[in-house]
Amino acid sequence: MNPARQIRRSVLWLVPTFAVSALGQQPTSHDVQPIATTLCEIVAHPEKFANKRVMFKASFESDGLEHSILNHSGCKVGIIPYPAADGEKRPDVEALDKAIEAGAPGTTDKSVAAIFTGRFLWKPPSKRILEIEGVSELRISPLKNSPGKPKQ
Repeated sequence: MNPARQIRRSVLWLVPTFAVSALGQQPTSHDVQPIATTLCEIVAHPEKFANKRVMFKASFESDGLEHSILNHSGCKVGIIPYPAADGEKRPDVEALDKAIEAGAPGTTDKSVAAIFTGRFLWKPPSKRILEIEGVSELRISPLKNSPGKPKQ
């Protein structure tokens, strides 16, 4: 086959391939601004926030073994935190992990609160998950009467 014909043939394959990939490309989750809301609003109306990027204040509670939840006072239920695919590589998410691992397991000896950003997943009737993409304003404070601490 002559070289000009090979080039023409390659171009005929490449143009449709690039067109299809460009047209079919969806914006990534990080390209969409998160909806600023409250945890209570999300759990009260999960259908409104399903598969959307959200941002809210919450406490992170964990037994240090296998159960963790994002919670806020006044809310009837919480949201299960789950790291997003690239979340564990982010310094802010790593800081949350380190805070939870420090001292006693989980949050039995400390209070952990932050603003969490991520994609909210809802599987009716009751499974609520936040794929954590970011953590800001992380606050860790010791609990007064935590296990292993003398009561005052």
